[in-house]
Amino acid sequence: MAKLGEWAGTLPSEARRDLHEGLGDGRVEIVFGKLPDGTMVHVQNVERGKKCNCVCAACDRPLVAYKRPPMALHFKHAAEEKKGCKTGPETNMHFYAKQLVHRKKRLFVPALDVEYDGVRKLVSKGQVVDFDTSDLEPNLKEIVPDVLLTKQGRQLYVEISVTHPCDDAKIEEIRKRNVSTLEIYLGNYPLPEDTTDLDKVILEHAQRRWVFHRKEDEEIKALKQKVEDEKAAAEARRRSRIIQPILKLPNRNQDDWKLSPYYRKCADDGLENYVGLRMRADYCFRASTKLWQSMLLSEWIVPNAVGMRQYYNIDLFQACRWLTEQRAIQSGLMFAPSDDDLAILRSERPDYRPPMEVVVEYLRALAKSGLVAEVGGHKKVWAATNKLSSMVERAREGRKRRDFNLEFFDQEIEKIRPAVLKEKRYFDFDDWVHWKQDGFGVSFHDALHNGTKADSMLSALQEVARMVERRSQVADNLLMLPLQRTAKAIGDEIEGRRKKAEQERLERERQTELERIEKARLAAEERVAYVTDCAAKRLTDAATWLQEKRKKFGGKSALELAAEGYEGRHTVEREIEWLYYEQKRRENEEYQREQTARHFRDLLEKAARVVYSPERLPWFLNSRHTEFGMSPMEYCVNQYAYDRCLLLLKKAKGKEKRY
Repeated sequence: MAKLGEWAGTLPSEARRDLHEGLGDGRVEIVFGKLPDGTMVHVQNVERGKKCNCVCAACDRPLVAYKRPPMALHFKHAAEEKKGCKTGPETNMHFYAKQLVHRKKRLFVPALDVEYDGVRKLVSKGQVVDFDTSDLEPNLKEIVPDVLLTKQGRQLYVEISVTHPCDDAKIEEIRKRNVSTLEIYLGNYPLPEDTTDLDKVILEHAQRRWVFHRKEDEEIKALKQKVEDEKAAAEARRRSRIIQPILKLPNRNQDDWKLSPYYRKCADDGLENYVGLRMRADYCFRASTKLWQSMLLSEWIVPNAVGMRQYYNIDLFQACRWLTEQRAIQSGLMFAPSDDDLAILRSERPDYRPPMEVVVEYLRALAKSGLVAEVGGHKKVWAATNKLSSMVERAREGRKRRDFNLEFFDQEIEKIRPAVLKEKRYFDFDDWVHWKQDGFGVSFHDALHNGTKADSMLSALQEVARMVERRSQVADNLLMLPLQRTAKAIGDEIEGRRKKAEQERLERERQTELERIEKARLAAEERVAYVTDCAAKRLTDAATWLQEKRKKFGGKSALELAAEGYEGRHTVEREIEWLYYEQKRRENEEYQREQTARHFRDLLEKAARVVYSPERLPWFLNSRHTEFGMSPMEYCVNQYAYDRCLLLLKKAKGKEKRY
């Protein structure tokens, strides 16, 4: 495709040179002449010498046709002329091209496209057009085009350019007439010795460009309108994409933090007082204030304080992206929008604040308490302080101590549980944990969670558990537990559980053994099938070979050996491969012997033909000879036998002449 004014079409690289190079100094010859009727003709198509009856189209002086080898075919001005004209080659080529287009009424019209703001549109495709009429150099007053072509009432000016393209004044006049104009450039085509390819080059392949096209202005106007409409639509879509997320903001559940694991993490680290801080216009979050602050604090700030994250600093962009993935921030909102995008958002919600701005405000509130500090300046990078690290470490140490006490408490309770009275089998230990114990003044629940008297109460519970484990008589109502069970009853129950566990273990072992036997059977069948298939492909009498017992296999058959294990299968497989290659070797040796015997028999027959007549030749070759114990043809299988047969032929040679 080519825009208006761009050249379209190429020529072979070997044909590129300027036609006007050296015009007037004799280096470029004239190959076209004008006949008396005005027709341009190539030097190849006229008679030699002055009989050509041609004149120069540039100066109207007589020409002489030079057509004698080895000189190239060309015209020259007559001898009486002192010097040839300077524009002869150019003018003659120009005249010939004009007359060719006028005569053929056929021309390749290049494609045209228009461009606006980087967008190009194809107006018309390049194609060869056959025109209805043609007018050579019509006089249109202000302008005289080289050729005027007409197709279905539409006109096309054709300008032929060799050295001088259309000037600005001519192009301006063409624009006023609003007629499409095509310029064909022939300045880079070498002068031909014949017109075989020149006509096709001028009509189809030479470089050409649109000087003016009548559809250009309206197409550019339509393209401009389309581009502007697309820009407006894109801007509308962009505005809708920016505003749409805040229009879809749901009503927040203010109690969503209660069951959140993030809030529980903050509470375990002793930071529950630092979530739920009131932030101005934080409706860009789908989650409640307590929830999104606990998410940010537990997953980004606290891990930074205790060294759980790879980098020391808190990257707010990554944090906001994670909050969006967890659906805490409304999807589609920009964390830190540009000024233009922020203006669009605030045109819909004047008090709107982007998520990044709200998060920074929350971090500044934490910074007032000394938990975080800003270290990144304009990059919005924050880091946790030593104060936060110390708070978290103290809270986690206390939680570890509490978790250890709870785990120890559960273990001791499991030891005591079997000693509960039968009639009180459904004793609720969960309620018992909250009972205030006599002598301690607090419940186990309060002691374990607050650390008050936890050690002394756990020691008492451990002593009761030891009494139960020793199967001794346990007093009732120790630590308010119903523990009136005899040691014998406890022992019987424990023994019953032991026997049941032993039976279950034996059953599991039996089931495991059955599964092992079944797997071994299936594996043996698979190995036997593999060996059978391998033998069938390699051996001729595979079935018999597989069933025979062999000393090499320890008195077992191949199938029995393969069924024993993978080592046996590999042994059988190697034996099959060896037998296969041994069989191939014997066949190859037999084949070689046959080829050798055939070769020496052919030589013997050829030698016998020299000694014996055709009638007696079969008698000699096929009759049994006492020296060999068989016929010479059967005996001659190698070089030694062949030599002995030749000796026999030499002896028979003298005798055979007598017959």
